[in-house]
Amino acid sequence: MKTLLYENQTIKAYQDALTASDEVSLAFALVTKGGLGLLKTEIQKLLKRGGTLKFLVGVDMASDPEAIEWLHHVQRKHAETFALKVFQSGDGGIFHPKFGIFTGSRDRRSAILGSSNLTGGGMVKNLEVNLFLDDASSIKDLDQYFYELFEGGRARPVSDTWLETYSKHWTNLKKVEEAKKALRAKLPRPQTTVHGKNAPIPNRIRGFKFAFTGKIEGYPRDLVLFPLVEKLGGTIALRYDSMASADALVHGNVMGGSETTKKLEEAKLRNIPVISEDEFFKAVAKEKQVRARKR
Repeated sequence: MKTLLYENQTIKAYQDALTASDEVSLAFALVTKGGLGLLKTEIQKLLKRGGTLKFLVGVDMASDPEAIEWLHHVQRKHAETFALKVFQSGDGGIFHPKFGIFTGSRDRRSAILGSSNLTGGGMVKNLEVNLFLDDASSIKDLDQYFYELFEGGRARPVSDTWLETYSKHWTNLKKVEEAKKALRAKLPRPQTTVHGKNAPIPNRIRGFKFAFTGKIEGYPRDLVLFPLVEKLGGTIALRYDSMASADALVHGNVMGGSETTKKLEEAKLRNIPVISEDEFFKAVAKEKQVRARKR
């Protein structure tokens, strides 16, 4: 068993497993055009070399009709080796699995399962937890579960007629998902605390010292992030053992593994508030506003 936690680990595991397999079963509650694009090459190569694929797509969460249409097009070209179905649940709850089962040479079997849907966010950007399994008993259980889902009463083959109708309804489904996303963005954020007490968070950059952990996408530290802080009058604590005088530890959205753990432990030990990259950029914006008023 292996954990898949950071950056591109999950998508690379799916790509490698597809490349090394002759038989594949995939089930995803949500599939988008961008997510599917990350596996298109491996899927096509699997089918061209004579491998078999079973793909179960959920539509309770508004999977992209363009993604399903592409799969349907490929399925018609490989009708003997590619079985595609969609799963629509009833009143008992939504279809939510995300996993793959892989069989390679000498019947070597593996599986990947966890929280990642086949979306760009799920495979690359989101905070997800997945596992790579090679335990025979667990894979057998997953295989039986997939079989019941795929051959059961709520899974149906994709047809042109169904796809046309679904595409018309998808816009409304998508609006619901976007509304949920907008509501999540408006949720109030609790104040940062240190040992249960409200912690002072720097609201500017000038005069404050920042430590950083994880990564901030689009802000490489030496080239962009650190020069930005210094330009705005702040200073940097470079390592976890130099954080004693830091005013805040900025935790980037791209998680950083063991090095991040060390810095988080040091911040807790020294009562240094841990803030998100959003809170850091609010301080950046405030600093720029103050400077603009002084000109």
